[in-house]
Amino acid sequence: MLSKQPTETRQAALVAAALALAAERSPATVTTAELAQVVGITQGAVFRHFDSKEAIWLAVIDHAHRTLLHRLQAAAAAHAAPLPALRAVFMAHVDFVVEHPG
Repeated sequence: MLSKQPTETRQAALVAAALALAAERSPATVTTAELAQVVGITQGAVFRHFDSKEAIWLAVIDHAHRTLLHRLQAAAAAHAAPLPALRAVFMAHVDFVVEHPG
């Protein structure tokens, strides 16, 4: 098992584990026991960092939303002209979907 870490660190690790498992199969089939195993903590410890399984998935959605928004904004800001900016935003979105198939 891993040593004691701050809640923010554990939450980030659990979100990353959920994303990784969701890329392999339906999120509905991912259990908190599996998330705990991937992160290296007990299943009970999962609930010290999140109130529920639903809270984990809400954090995953929030993370994906923030990450995608950041990428889209960066892609648009890299181009002064509208058409290249739109193309860059589209490609950034496609790249995000390819990277995160779950």
